[in-house]
Amino acid sequence: MAHVRTAIRDLLKDRVTGLQATGDRVYKNRLKPVPANQLPAISVSSGDEQITTLTQGSPRRLQRILQVSFDIIADADADGAADALDIVAEEIEAVLVPGAWSAGKIFDLAPVSSTEVFDAEGRKVSGQSRLTYEVEYHTAEGAADTVLA
Repeated sequence: MAHVRTAIRDLLKDRVTGLQATGDRVYKNRLKPVPANQLPAISVSSGDEQITTLTQGSPRRLQRILQVSFDIIADADADGAADALDIVAEEIEAVLVPGAWSAGKIFDLAPVSSTEVFDAEGRKVSGQSRLTYEVEYHTAEGAADTVLA
């Protein structure tokens, strides 16, 4: 079986697929540039994860706090690129309120930051922003493929 992180990325990708602004232009861990005719788009990826032991005994219960990023990409040449990014961000935030869709996999989910992306020379890349969430889930020690309720 796969790590629970894989299931969480899949769940979050599915949750933001079909938004009015982006439709099915949602990717997991996209590294290649998205063609201009397929924008705006979203790339969902996971990052750092903090792990805390919650119980003693065997197996121990582990609390995991995973950073998940939603990279929003819009046409940087178009007027209103910042507005387009904000529209997509608002749509993402509206559908990521925890509820029945997240029960059983995610203990908690909360936005923690929104940042603009800069290139190596310090110039603002006006067509990209990153919305980051913290996703809390629990596993048993040694069983990272099974989420605990």
